[in-house]
Amino acid sequence: MKLKHKFAKTIFYARSEQKLTQAQVAENADISVRGYQRLEKGEYEPRLPTALKLMIALQINPNEFAEEVGIDVPVSIGSETVRF
Repeated sequence: MKLKHKFAKTIFYARSEQKLTQAQVAENADISVRGYQRLEKGEYEPRLPTALKLMIALQINPNEFAEEVGIDVPVSIGSETVRF
């Protein structure tokens, strides 16, 4: 499965579990609703800043996501190391 599809599945389930609308997530992440819809459908891979905004808005742990999808590139954000 491609990364864009794994990301789409992850954000869809996180949004569904939190009972949020696509518009609410988009607003919380400061992206357009249409852009969010396209990401949730797996139409394209998000750029890193967008992916991080969505993970924060949906309370997705970046380390857990990276492990789940099999990405292994360490990135330091503040005092925490995130593996992408």
